[in-house]
Amino acid sequence: MPKQTDLLPAVTPRSAPQWLAQAWPTQVRTTPLRVDFYNVKYGIHGSQTAHERARGKRRDPPRGDVLVVDADNDMADWHQKMLPFISPSSEDPEVIFYCPLEPTDQRHFHHLRRKIFLPRDNILPDWRYADWGVSFDAPSDRNFYANWHDGHPRPAQVEEVAAPPAAPANILAKKTKFCAFVYFETHCASRLHFLELLSRTMRVEAGGRMLRSVRHALKPRRVETYPEGVADFYRPYKFAICFENVRVAGYHSEKIWSAFRGDAVPIYLGDPNIATQYNPEAFIHARDFDSLESLAAHVMRVHHDDALYVRYLSQPRLTAAQEARVRGSDARYWEFLRRALLTPPVGAYAPRAQRDGFLRETISRLKSRISTRLLAAPHREFRPTRAFTNIQMRRIWRGETP
Repeated sequence: MPKQTDLLPAVTPRSAPQWLAQAWPTQVRTTPLRVDFYNVKYGIHGSQTAHERARGKRRDPPRGDVLVVDADNDMADWHQKMLPFISPSSEDPEVIFYCPLEPTDQRHFHHLRRKIFLPRDNILPDWRYADWGVSFDAPSDRNFYANWHDGHPRPAQVEEVAAPPAAPANILAKKTKFCAFVYFETHCASRLHFLELLSRTMRVEAGGRMLRSVRHALKPRRVETYPEGVADFYRPYKFAICFENVRVAGYHSEKIWSAFRGDAVPIYLGDPNIATQYNPEAFIHARDFDSLESLAAHVMRVHHDDALYVRYLSQPRLTAAQEARVRGSDARYWEFLRRALLTPPVGAYAPRAQRDGFLRETISRLKSRISTRLLAAPHREFRPTRAFTNIQMRRIWRGETP
């Protein structure tokens, strides 16, 4: 086991900018790396570390201590457990984990420190300002591809559904209902149209807030056990409609995973690259059809052909290569974070505060009415706003067909 001093960088390369030399002093470190978490949880604006210290939680343990994960799986504690050489601190942090949601409290963009983007929902990092990122953007040296947030299954949970049911024919014999529809959002026209198409022939039962047609209601999405509850709801059904709220390459939620866990055949529309994450032989991919009408016709064909249905149900949910990749995801993730925390980046980007300062100085020389307005509202013009984030989060594809 390497010593803590061996884990931390002792030398800053000559090519590193001045701000990096400030954040990473040349002498060998003898204290944990100070980190903070900004806007990484819904309902907590600004520094999560400061917020929880105000609630009486201890956040600066002695050197070498490892915090135990709280019952609510607090993100700061979670990272502290896996990376014991870091210490959550809101006072002059050296590294900031962030998600840019709240324009009213974005002081972290003024820190001349390295920033690591952590995902929330379908938000991508702004690579002009993020040094490293964990997101559904394409994998690279600076980005770790992941969809592990807001109730989405972690690698260990994905691995649990890799194998098909032990006796697919027996599973089919227990299926007493046709298709399930579980949604709380109302703004996706294509899945509503598909629900209508299937309902013309067979009963499709809705268990969420949207168009609920069953007496027993599912727990709200805010509940931690929501994905498992949906999986249990799916068990009597042969099919589950799994249409994402957004259709962005690389982004997929817990919908298809919950259907697999409930031993229902997913009817999926969303991430165009979903076949790289799950075995395409195990689900019905809407993008394989030229219209929603063709998709509905195929679903009915599978419904009336038991052999065809069992063929879908008996396929492994992950191919051998996908399962191997998922199995090693956690180890690669923590190795990526260690590199992001401890390795001076090559060709580091200027921090946002430095870039904004240059822009403000340049604009101030224009001496025009518009430049005066820009300088008077830097929080509106030079930082991401909630309105922009809402556009990203609520982007919909009305009337789109596969």
